[in-house]
Amino acid sequence: MTRHLIDHPKTRGETARLKHFLRVEKAEHPQTATKVLQRRARAVQSPAQLRAFLRIARQA
Repeated sequence: MTRHLIDHPKTRGETARLKHFLRVEKAEHPQTATKVLQRRARAVQSPAQLRAFLRIARQA
């Protein structure tokens, strides 16, 4: 009994081709959520947050 068409493993060429296609698609048509996040103004950090980040950075 032969395996079903879906049960056969994909060839490497198809996988690489799909990855390249998705990369091109994402570059040409970014999602709207990504665009909104890029346009949004950055939040101003409070002095307390800055001190906490600096303390963590010194420990690392």
